[in-house]
Parts: sequence; C-alpha cells; structure tokens
Amino acid sequence: MLFRANRNVRYAYKLDGFEDEWNYVGPQHSATYTNQNPGSYRFRVKASLTDDFANAPETVLSLTILPPWYRTGWAYAAYALIVLLLLAALRHLIQIRENYKTEIRAEHLETEKARELDRIRTGFFTNISHEFRTPLTLITTPLEQFMADPNSGHWRRQFQSMHRNASRLLRLINQLLDLSRLESGSLAPDISQQDAVGFVRQVAQSFQPQAVKQGVELRIDAESHKILVWFDQDMVEKVAYNLIANALKFTPDGGSVTVRCQIVRPEKDAELLLEVEDTGIGISPENTQHIFERFYQVDGKNQTKKAGSGIGLALTRELVELHLGRIRVESQLGTGTAFVVELPVHAAAFPVAWLSGRAAGVIRPTLHPLAEEAFVSNIPAPASVARENTPLVLIAEDDDDLRQYLAECLGGSYRIHTATNGREALAYAQTQIPDLVVSDWLMPDMDGLQLCQALKTDERTSHVPVLMLTSRSSNESKVVGLDAGADDYVTKPFNLDVLRSRVRNLIQSRHRLREKYRRVLVLAQSGPVATESVEEVFLQKVLAIIESRLSDSELDVSLLERELGLSNTQLYRKLKALTGKGGNELIRNVRLQRAAQLLKATDRQIAEVAYDVGFNDPNYFNRVFKKEFGVSPGEWSKQETGA
Repeated sequence: MLFRANRNVRYAYKLDGFEDEWNYVGPQHSATYTNQNPGSYRFRVKASLTDDFANAPETVLSLTILPPWYRTGWAYAAYALIVLLLLAALRHLIQIRENYKTEIRAEHLETEKARELDRIRTGFFTNISHEFRTPLTLITTPLEQFMADPNSGHWRRQFQSMHRNASRLLRLINQLLDLSRLESGSLAPDISQQDAVGFVRQVAQSFQPQAVKQGVELRIDAESHKILVWFDQDMVEKVAYNLIANALKFTPDGGSVTVRCQIVRPEKDAELLLEVEDTGIGISPENTQHIFERFYQVDGKNQTKKAGSGIGLALTRELVELHLGRIRVESQLGTGTAFVVELPVHAAAFPVAWLSGRAAGVIRPTLHPLAEEAFVSNIPAPASVARENTPLVLIAEDDDDLRQYLAECLGGSYRIHTATNGREALAYAQTQIPDLVVSDWLMPDMDGLQLCQALKTDERTSHVPVLMLTSRSSNESKVVGLDAGADDYVTKPFNLDVLRSRVRNLIQSRHRLREKYRRVLVLAQSGPVATESVEEVFLQKVLAIIESRLSDSELDVSLLERELGLSNTQLYRKLKALTGKGGNELIRNVRLQRAAQLLKATDRQIAEVAYDVGFNDPNYFNRVFKKEFGVSPGEWSKQETGA
C-alpha cells in the first residue's frame, strides 16, 4: 500500500486479524505483508504531522485474501473424491486378492482331493486285484495239475481252454492295474542295461505256438548279435506283447505277422526300433486317430473277430510315452497295419532316478501267449503223509480255499501248519519254530509285511525263511517285501511247480547256512569273530554261556533255556536249524572242541583235561572223543604235538 508522499507526515498502520499492535513507521509510506492466510482483514492507517497519533484520523480498508486453487472447496471435494476412489480401488484389490487366495486354496484342496481320490482308487485297484488273483490262483493252479495228469484224456482240451481264458482274465486285470498306476503317477520306469534285441526276440518267439495254431506265419526280423542298451524290461515286454497279440488277433488264417527289431543310429541318438506289421483287416482312417484312446473299440462290418477291451493299445501308448518314446500306426483298410515304436536307449536320455544298478544280462519274459495248447508240467503227485522228521512249513493265508489248497499241495513233502492271519502265524512260529513260513501279503489283524518284520527281528525266529505270496507284482512292491526281510517273492496266480521249487530252494539254502554257522561256531571257540547277522549273534551268546560254565559237569540244556529265555521246543528247533544239533549235543560238541584245543596246546594228562571241560568219567570222555575225531585223545595229542 502506498500513501501520499510527504516527509512531514508520520504514519501508523495495523492489519486487524493478523497483528495486535500498531506499526509506527514514521514517514515511510508503504506496508508489505507476505504469506497471509486466506480470509477477511481490516487494514487501518493513521496519519499525523507529529508523533502523537491519539487524535489522528483513521482510514479503514477491508481486504479479502482468496485461497489458492488447490485449497478451494472444489479442490477439497476433488481430494475427497480421489480418496474415496482410492479406498474403493484398494478395497477392490483386496477383494481380488482374497478371491485369488480363495481360488488357490480351492485349487489346492481340489488337487489334494484329486490326489486322495487317486490314492484311494489305486488302493482299491490294488486290493481288488488281490481279490481277483486269489480265486484265479485256485482256478489256474489246479488246472495245471489236471493238464499234467496223463489220465486226463478227453478232458484235457477243456482244461486247456479254461486255463487259457483264466490267463486272459489275469492279463486284463494287470492292464487295468497298470493304467491306474499310470494315472496316479506311481509307475516309474526301472531302466537297466540289457540285450534289447534278444529280449524282444524271446517275447516274439513265445507267440509261435499261437501263430501255428491260427495258421498265421510269424516272422521275426531282428539283429542276431547281442547289443547292450538301456531300457525298462517290464515296459518293453508289455509293449511288444500287446502289439504282437493285437496283430495276431486281427490277422486271418493264411496271413502273416512280421516283428522287426533293431537299433537305429547306433553312433548318435540311438533308438530301439520295434515294428509289428500284419496283413490283417486294417484300420479305417477315421478309426486310426482314436485307436490309442482308452476303451475305444473299432466297430464295423470289416471286423472279423471279437473286439478287444480297448485297454491294450491305450496302455501301450502310455507306457511308450512314459519310457520317453514315440509310437505311430500306419494302416490301410483291407491290407494290414503296422505299429512302429521308437525308444531311447542311452542312459543319458533318462532321469538318474530311473536307472537301475542291476548287472547286464537277458531276463526271460514273464508273459505268455494267449494260446498255449502244448502245456507241459511235471507236477509230482503229492505223497500221502509227511514223516515227522520232515521240515515244518507254516502257511499264513486268510482265504480258506487257497490255504487249504496250499496245505494239500505241500503236505506230501512237508509237515504243514496253517494260520488265518499274521498274528496267529506269529504266535505259532514263536513257539514251534517252523522251517519255512509261506505268507500272504494282505491279511487281517497283521499283514504279511508286519509278520515278516516281526519274525526277522525276533531272536527266536530270525533264522526262519519267509516266502511272500502276493498279488502285487510291481518292482516297488517286491522291493518293499524284500526290504521287510522276505527271502523270496511269488506272485499270484502262481505255477505250482514254481512255488514248490521256491519252497524247496529256501529250505535247502537253510541247510547250506547251517554249515556256515557251524564254521562260525568252531571259529568262535578259538576267539572272537565278527558277527554279521542276528543268527551269528545268537550263536555267540550260546557259546559264551557254555564257555562260562564249561567245567561244570551239571551244565545241560535246561540252563541254556533259562539263560536265553527260550522253551525247550524253541531252543531245540532254533539250534537244530542253525547247527544241526540239539542243546545237549551242542554242549558236548563244544566240550570236545575245547578239549582238543587243550590237548594240542598243553601237556596235561588226559583225565585232567576231561575234568576241565566238564566230563566226570575219563573213560566216557575217551569214547566220545574218539567218536568225534576218529582217534583217541592220546593219539590226538601225539599227532598235534608231533610226539
């Protein structure tokens, strides 16, 4: 503000609402205010020719300072609107995030539910397969006996037909199980180094009897030399089997099926090429694109044979793809069909977890062709009653018919005791100590795995071999069973010859182990030896008890029973199984072995040595010593000392 310039005039001013005191500025005729808040003010000015402003006139000017645009009401309204919009947007984002979390949780729950359903379904298929395999065993195994009977006469062909169809049913069950395991992701390849060409040749050759019966020429075009490559035997066998069986099924009499197998590009990116070509009815183009779909069946007037289940080719494709391979089909209606499979064969092509440490070698295929008319079996007729000194076999099986059948088949060669579940079998085994346990896997109360673990961890029964009898044929199941301590593994439905052979081999292997434990016992008398098994630890304990009381003539088997906590029967059968000797016989043997050592190492009198090892009668000592070693104690001493 500027006032009229007059150097004799004195001024005073004040801005009401901003300051409380007057500003006396003398002749200065301007006033400056900065950074004033928006609002209404009164600017008051006084002018006087002297310094006395008491009666000086006053001039008042009303002023209004407007706010900047960003502090106006419209601005604040805009700010409020923006804040509300931001809050709404934030709330919307929070809702989106919560919805996303809800969807993630729902998907996770759905995934977990799907996994649980897969687990339940896989468990269902596994259990139902057990239920199928048990009656199939009771069908196929007696049929094999009937077919082997030279007196079967005109019934032989009917028996063969029944056996063939039971085998066909078993294969269908196995295919359903494989599909279930593929869906659940529990089927993983077990890659090992083998002769692939020779392996496929064996699978193809097993179909020759069926091809001859059908009047179909089966040609096998495979390299003759052995080539070691990496592949899963079980998967390649199933792939080759399904393709050859399918080709024979749809090839009329007078046609031909050619199986080609070779290693292509052996220098780089080698692959196993498997081709199955037939001169059958062929597949139309509209059906070719669906041929690998599950349960798909070709319909049409050109179909000359009964349609299959629609499982084999679907399983074949999934096995090939799981093996990191490819499969394709080339077909012309009325001319024939060719299936071509290409599989990688280098170890580097597979995940490390799939690689097996098994040694290279050809393992014969386990599948058999549908038609096997020339069935040969050498099942011996069971004897009437097993003698008392024959091995005791304990059979644990919950199925009444199968348990009775096993008892009848093995009863001619062995003494048999049966149990309906694992707990009953364990109680019997702990008291009677059988020579062998044949156990089913799935049983109530205590299953076969639990029974096997209990037997192998119990000092009384740790030496008893266990033969696991089960419907679970996968490698994973076999590993689980063997890890539990099972000595052997037979899959249902089984061939009775195979079962009897396994039983016989396990019992004979125990006889061979008995010789080993005898040597351990002899060595342990000369000094401590490294123990490797529960049986060797048990023998060391027995020997320690005998050695500690060797000079006591009252030492007998009853003292061993008390010290070891075993009954007379348990101790007898345990020692008999491990050493071939009973308790008292073993004590006498240890006494004589120690006497022989003393006679060799010292020059003491024979009678003195006899008393030291617990013999009260030197004459009796002389007789049993000569019986054991073939010479008298005196002759032994002279031979050993060189006298």
